[in-house]
Amino acid sequence: MKDTKTINEIIRIFDSSQVKTMDLEYDGLKIRLEKDKNTSIKQIYTEEQQTEQEDPVLKAPLAGVFHFSQEQTSYAKGEVVYHIESMKTMNEVRAPFDLVIKEFLVEEGGLVEFNQPLIRYEAIV
Repeated sequence: MKDTKTINEIIRIFDSSQVKTMDLEYDGLKIRLEKDKNTSIKQIYTEEQQTEQEDPVLKAPLAGVFHFSQEQTSYAKGEVVYHIESMKTMNEVRAPFDLVIKEFLVEEGGLVEFNQPLIRYEAIV
């Protein structure tokens, strides 16, 4: 859950300023704020919230060949989730926190680029 108090404070400051457009990224959430005569800032914020409902993704920390670690759907923090083979070296990528895999976005053995989305997940709280 995003820190809604901070986001609301940013919106309040923007709304009272003379700035017409602002793009920002906060805690992994990208927000674009715009003002015009016909649209209130609250309408824009609500639309942004509705479009940001997709599950988060794990991204490739380097380019290489993607390999699943195991055929399982949930991982504890520190468990190896997948490998990326690069320059004939298998690089382990561990779960940064407890998570459940929702969807693999890349096939086994597929080539991946740096920062490419690989796995859609849900964090376990």
